[in-house]
Amino acid sequence: MHGKEDLLELYFNHLAAIDYDNKYYAFVINNPSKRLMDLLGDFLLINSDKTISILDNTKKSYTDRSSARYKSLVHFRNTLLDVAFYKMKADFLLSIDCDMFVEPSILKELLSYKKDIIGGLAYVDEHWNHNKPHSQRYCNVMKRENGGRYRHYKNPPLNELFETDLVGGVYLLSKRVYNSGVRYIYHTQGEDCGFYNIAHEEGFKVYCTGKLIEHRM
Repeated sequence: MHGKEDLLELYFNHLAAIDYDNKYYAFVINNPSKRLMDLLGDFLLINSDKTISILDNTKKSYTDRSSARYKSLVHFRNTLLDVAFYKMKADFLLSIDCDMFVEPSILKELLSYKKDIIGGLAYVDEHWNHNKPHSQRYCNVMKRENGGRYRHYKNPPLNELFETDLVGGVYLLSKRVYNSGVRYIYHTQGEDCGFYNIAHEEGFKVYCTGKLIEHRM
């Protein structure tokens, strides 16, 4: 979690509204502000009956797209995997970036597909434009090319399940993925790309529901 202070309260509200009985929260704190820590404190009080882990990544904080930043992301995303699957013995981890705003049904919906890796569809244009056709927007779904590099999936199906090679932002992982040794590693395009390369090598398939998730950059 970092920055985007005007959206953080909305983000926490959406997290609290996720409809699932046996859930717990884990946050990676990256470059925290006073506003963020105040909101997190309020969230902890309101959700005191939930098991919550706080992972502090402030010593490895970068805001650009440098190799140092990607290596930092590798560190804290792998720590999050360890907390979820090793420490808490979870069956699934739902990863939600702090600029993604999900519906209360998101967890039950993703679980209903019975997939090891699955996410929703979000568009990543920095200047959101609803008049722009979907085929001209960048989305959080990517296709894998020779050499383990990725390109954005153009004009993906809407409101239907489809197989892809990478889905970011909001995605569900099963403990089978973790137990198979899939981890985030450094990749010049970002830590997600390194993770999915290993997942494919281990034989896992990746799916997207095609259902839109709100993304505010």
